Amino acid sequence: MPKKRLTALMQDYETDYSFEECLKIVVDKLSPEMFSGRGKNTWINDAGAEVLKVALHVPEIVPKYHSGYVVRLAPNKGYVYAKIDTMDGVVPVIVPRRLRDSLVGKRIRIEEINDGNPSYRYVKERLFSE
Repeated sequence: MPKKRLTALMQDYETDYSFEECLKIVVDKLSPEMFSGRGKNTWINDAGAEVLKVALHVPEIVPKYHSGYVVRLAPNKGYVYAKIDTMDGVVPVIVPRRLRDSLVGKRIRIEEINDGNPSYRYVKERLFSE
């Protein structure tokens, strides 16, 4: 899977954002397997480049990713309550029912879908890229 530097993608997409703003969009909007490196040495794979292209033009369309800690089970069997690092309080997160009991006390990746009323969904971490 070929990768390209973030600085090269910024030139290709002719964006008006500064490098720091683009880097923040990459960290917020792309999943961890789509990019690697730090600072000016950030590399993005093909799938990440496509998502970044959309995120630079219309940032509201692409979901935001968070890291959180599962605190407790919710009364609804499709949810758990998680404490997101950048937010106060706990939020309900949609999870697969079969994983519900095993996630309590663990750190998970959470996708925020904001269409006026934010909702949160569990994102399975991949060990190996395909």
